[in-house]
Amino acid sequence: MTDSIEESISEPNAKVPSLNKGFDCCHCGQKTNNPLFLTDNFDKKPFCCSGCMTVYEIINDHKLEEYYKLKDLGSQNEAIPVIEQKANYAHYDEQNFQSEYLQKYDDYKKIKIYLEGVHCMACLWLIENTPRMSEEIISANLNYENSLAEFTLTPVARLSSLGQLLGSLGYTPHPIKNDDELQNLKVKEERDYLIRLGVAMACMGNILLFSISIYAGLEGKLKDSFEWLSFFISLPVFLYSATPFYKSALSSLKQKRFNIDLPVSLALILGGLGGLYTLISGHGEAYFDSLTSLVFLLLLSRYVLLKIKQNGVSNSSLEYLSSFGSVKVIDNEGKQKTILAKYLKEEDIVCLESGDLIPADGVVLEGTCAINTSLLTGESNPIKANEGSSVFSGTQVLSGSIKIKVLHTGEATKLGFILSEVNKEKSKLSPIATLSDTISRYFIGVVLLLSIGLVSYFALQGNTSEGAMRALTLLIITCPCALALATPLALASAIHKLSSLGIIVKSEDVIEKIVKSKDIYLDKTGTLTKGIFQVSSWSSISNNNYYDIVWSLEHKAQHPMAQSLKNYIKSMTEPMELPYSDWIETPGVGVSAKIDNKIYKIGKFSSSDPLSTTIALYENEIAVLKIQLKDNLRFDSIQSIENIKKSGFKPYLVSGDSEKNVKNIAKILGIPPEHTFARVTPKDKVEIVKNSPLSIMVGDGANDAMALKEAEVGIAVKGSLDISLKAADIYLSKMGVSPINEVINISRECIYVIKRNMLFSILYNLVGATLAINGYLNPLWAAVLMPLSSFTVLLSTYFWIRRRS
Repeated sequence: MTDSIEESISEPNAKVPSLNKGFDCCHCGQKTNNPLFLTDNFDKKPFCCSGCMTVYEIINDHKLEEYYKLKDLGSQNEAIPVIEQKANYAHYDEQNFQSEYLQKYDDYKKIKIYLEGVHCMACLWLIENTPRMSEEIISANLNYENSLAEFTLTPVARLSSLGQLLGSLGYTPHPIKNDDELQNLKVKEERDYLIRLGVAMACMGNILLFSISIYAGLEGKLKDSFEWLSFFISLPVFLYSATPFYKSALSSLKQKRFNIDLPVSLALILGGLGGLYTLISGHGEAYFDSLTSLVFLLLLSRYVLLKIKQNGVSNSSLEYLSSFGSVKVIDNEGKQKTILAKYLKEEDIVCLESGDLIPADGVVLEGTCAINTSLLTGESNPIKANEGSSVFSGTQVLSGSIKIKVLHTGEATKLGFILSEVNKEKSKLSPIATLSDTISRYFIGVVLLLSIGLVSYFALQGNTSEGAMRALTLLIITCPCALALATPLALASAIHKLSSLGIIVKSEDVIEKIVKSKDIYLDKTGTLTKGIFQVSSWSSISNNNYYDIVWSLEHKAQHPMAQSLKNYIKSMTEPMELPYSDWIETPGVGVSAKIDNKIYKIGKFSSSDPLSTTIALYENEIAVLKIQLKDNLRFDSIQSIENIKKSGFKPYLVSGDSEKNVKNIAKILGIPPEHTFARVTPKDKVEIVKNSPLSIMVGDGANDAMALKEAEVGIAVKGSLDISLKAADIYLSKMGVSPINEVINISRECIYVIKRNMLFSILYNLVGATLAINGYLNPLWAAVLMPLSSFTVLLSTYFWIRRRS
């Protein structure tokens, strides 16, 4: 597929003689006087170059026309004309290049690419649909926030084809090795931004010095000289510092939509031309001080937003899970030295001691230790590792010391792969973020109509200059920048804060779903209780203890009770696995198998103790062994349920245990008996949450996976990270259910901050528009107040972030 793309781009198209002037390219929107034409359903469509025509054909051939509709929702720059992309990507296939940038696995390979030219949500949609354009691309995910795309490719895919495809779509690809390289690209962009800001500040400062004298009553030729100097000093601001606003506004006009830079650009252009006319005619006021102040303050507010996001919100809200600080390694001379874990590479030798987190996937070369693998496996029991054992990033050395050889680092590790998969969910937009963007666009349309109305009304009254002044003031003071910028910042901050508490949230829309939910369904075993069963009684009706039979039945079972039974048997004897057949595990019921032509089954038995479970071994339906297992409530369960109720949620207890035990546990926890469900199977839990649309399900990531997926919000409190995050929306990496209260509180605070910001922005714009229309404000005050409104909303969000930190 990509070969055909390359061929079609390289073929020149004959120019069609132009009978008309000023055609808009159907792909990028650029004006062209000598277009190429493509006949589509008897309609001739103009294009500025063969590249844009090719991309248009690619998009339509793959039924991706939605791209052009989604571009209407963007607000930055136009699509880049494809003719500009002339890079040669043959070096992408060289071995040295691939060893540096490509991550290879058995069935696929991955590469990260920084895409220059990403400007709107349509770009995100188009990039993530590239697998439909090439069979070599398995999946594509774009982080819109930092323009970083990750492509999963087939083992035989050619990187040069990928580069050519991205170039043909109008983007400049920059393969990324690590976060440092991405940071360097960001620093370059930030430096360019700071230069624009510096130019605007310098010019504004000088113009304000002249303005002070004029406002103080300066008259005559000196006043005229100061005003002309102000005009000339303002030119770098109009022609350089403000160019990002013009480009964005021009793009919006070409794509027949409104964005937040359109009224700003109109204000700058009309104000600048109006000021020049005032200087030439000698009548009226020139507001070069207002306009340069507007550009400076707008650039400053957006730069502050950028820095808040960089300092307050990590690029990956899961970063803390894979951040290991410094580690000790053995250098080539056999000496031990300390380096940052992020600089580890394959074949490095790492020394680890008790308490150390393992920073990479590797193999043990020397030593013996006990390792806590609960994050990856969900198992609380440590495992033994010695020479030759595989160890994984994110696990912890509990005792002993080892030396390991690094096999995989970063996202190539098992933990890194899981976290990168979760990050792919981050591109899902919250409904409230979409709403704020929609309000902004419609509001801008209303402001433009009002501005035209003001000029027209006063022109009919014979006072055009007054109408122009009020329209200019209206355009300056009414800008929903704060509304459009603060909402995504608040959502990203909430997810980052939760992640720092060990709470993994898969996407932004979960925050809003939490606030809308009313009921919380909690599983008992392993959620409200520790899930670590201890055998308190082993009672047989004969002299046979049935150790080997119980061992054989439970050796493959996944329920927490199975592990407890096996641990107990190993402490009593050396178990032997017996030959068996027809082994069946039924979730919520038990296990059974045929041994020595007898049917053995382990299942529930009645118990009077709410915190203990009695099971029995049945031989041909006759109970021959009773086992009592004791479980304990988590230390924070009672207080957590109390806090959940104070938050306005209704807690429900669901369990496969007997009705009597479930109600007794509910009584201890303070849950009403009518809010309990006993003897439920995993399928029953699905039906329960399905009948409660606005519900949160809290349970084991593995055993409650179906119910977690069915609920409005699923919260996994136990189980391996990868299994849990496939089913649940939220994963609690720390033991206990108390983090649920943090999830509720932070989600509610986040939505409250967003709604408060939206209300403030709407009220400010309504009041500002009223004052501007009625002539109570001039452009200077408007230029000061408009950026201050953005600062107010951004600082409101920032202080919430700081307080939460």
